Amino acid sequence: MAEKKDLIKPIEIVFLFILMVFTAIFRMQSTHIPLDLSEGAFAYGATQMQHGVVPYKDFFEHRPPIILYVYKTAFSLLGNSVESLRLFTTFYCIASMLLIYIFARTVWRCAFTAMLAAFFYVCYQHSFIFQGLSANTAIYAQLPIVASLLFAADRDVKYAPVNFCVSGFFAATALLTHLAAFFFVFVPAAYILFYTEKHRLKNMLWFLTGYAAVLAATALWALFNKSFIDMYTGVVVYNLALLKRYAAGAMPVAPFNWMPVIFQANIIPFIAVIYSAVMLFLRKKDGINFLLFSGAASLCLGILFSKTVNPHYFLVLAPLAAFLSAVLVRDMYVLLSRDMEIRKYAWIILAMFLVLNTAVLAKINRIGDFLRNNIYTEEIFYEERAMAQAVMSYGAGPAKKDNYIFAYPDMPGVYYYAGLKSASRYAYAYPLGYFTKDRQKATDAMVQDRAPWVIVQKDRYGDYMNFLNDYYGKTAESKNLVLYRNLHFQ
Repeated sequence: MAEKKDLIKPIEIVFLFILMVFTAIFRMQSTHIPLDLSEGAFAYGATQMQHGVVPYKDFFEHRPPIILYVYKTAFSLLGNSVESLRLFTTFYCIASMLLIYIFARTVWRCAFTAMLAAFFYVCYQHSFIFQGLSANTAIYAQLPIVASLLFAADRDVKYAPVNFCVSGFFAATALLTHLAAFFFVFVPAAYILFYTEKHRLKNMLWFLTGYAAVLAATALWALFNKSFIDMYTGVVVYNLALLKRYAAGAMPVAPFNWMPVIFQANIIPFIAVIYSAVMLFLRKKDGINFLLFSGAASLCLGILFSKTVNPHYFLVLAPLAAFLSAVLVRDMYVLLSRDMEIRKYAWIILAMFLVLNTAVLAKINRIGDFLRNNIYTEEIFYEERAMAQAVMSYGAGPAKKDNYIFAYPDMPGVYYYAGLKSASRYAYAYPLGYFTKDRQKATDAMVQDRAPWVIVQKDRYGDYMNFLNDYYGKTAESKNLVLYRNLHFQ
């Protein structure tokens, strides 16, 4: 009889199908949305890799390499377009939602809790405040994080070495997808030390083996492509330099500025985190609660140490927030149902609670505004796409070998849309604040090499205005951008 209780019920399948359909329909409203700064850099890098260009060596990037291969896979499978990327990300979010359901169903063996976790994930993932419709690293790190927790939580002693090895594999994959997962490795490791009863040292070694194998494979890949030093410089040296600056007293306040907004948009997760923290002391043997709470804490710590805190960084917390919220609501129902008089009203109370929270979530995240106006990202990204289309209209026909663009300061999406190479190794300029020796080389692409096309932000190119007016003709202009064409380029 016990085995039958663990079987998936038809209502669960129907519920998951509804969530899948909702996710697909809702996210496909975003196919027209242009790429933001990070998405543009990844899309440009991925398309360059399709033409044999080596990442890090031939173009600068300070994020780990997995996201570039994610974009490359999306373009290879579904076509080289923004719509294909949005569709691929939709499939990925559905896969993450199903894995969240599997985790909850496996560790708690409760259909109600598992369905709640999937429901909350769909709600939190599609937050407009946190750019939930984007295709950034935080979204793609969600699945390996959940997979790492799932294999770590598996209590089958017979397969413990394999499970912990796979857990380490996914923990490293999460790191190489999103650097905010840097501290996450300590979560399964601490779980092994404090919550496994046998073979702790052996299990720890298996976990570290899986973790180290991914890092070693990445290093070998870079060595094979002769880009190890460049990858090390971008991913390690550059990011460590930022951390050193913070240690010297420049710790960013952006994470703390976002806290009121996070609280308003996610009341239940905040309550759930506090509840989970209390349960650490009241349920000291609850290893799952430890995994979830410490996992959320480790990711918050990673966000805190980020260079700048973009809203989408917080999306990496969506699965943990969903799990903790599901546990909170489940325990609320258990508490309410103890009294026979209140028990018959427990479902009504919980339903009202969930409907109210969902309504608040929808209002604060401006979901209605998006559905009415279909405007989601910043205006300048729409302008970048329009400028790239203007370049394409002039560059009709076979692409010339010397046809490339210089976009200043940070417009990597332009290169992707136009299908042309960046005039500089840096598709975006902000790392040049650290790599000062390369700054002159980047500007020489315009001043010395006379790039065929130059796109500049109006308030960022005062030093080069006379030069552009002498050698370039203004081709197009928008609110924030100006497109120049080299007068000698045919």
